[in-house]
Amino acid sequence: MTSGSFFDRFRQRPVVAQPDGTFTFDFNQDLLDAIVVFANQLGEGLGQDTPSLTRLFPTAYADDPEKDAGYQILARDELIDGRREAIETMARTADAPVLTFEEISACTHVHVHVGK
Repeated sequence: MTSGSFFDRFRQRPVVAQPDGTFTFDFNQDLLDAIVVFANQLGEGLGQDTPSLTRLFPTAYADDPEKDAGYQILARDELIDGRREAIETMARTADAPVLTFEEISACTHVHVHVGK
């Protein structure tokens, strides 16, 4: 077992931009498996109305609850669809040796705060 922090492992295995516009990376299998499990669990919970996922649906009008309710009705499905697409991309490409810019970009959009 090596010493050092969790983040040291990322410095040792950086994502590398290739001349053709793709990206390569070398993460260990345990990390890749964890990414897939997390993505699947998050994807399953997206449609649920739970307090732990409230940050997915930001308040647009904090001082006007009625206006904010209208915004939530209009934007909720689009927000869910966007997150679901990003999660699916992350799960699908977790063990791919090469990713395109679009795939990397989609994966970075899975920045959900889960919990309180």
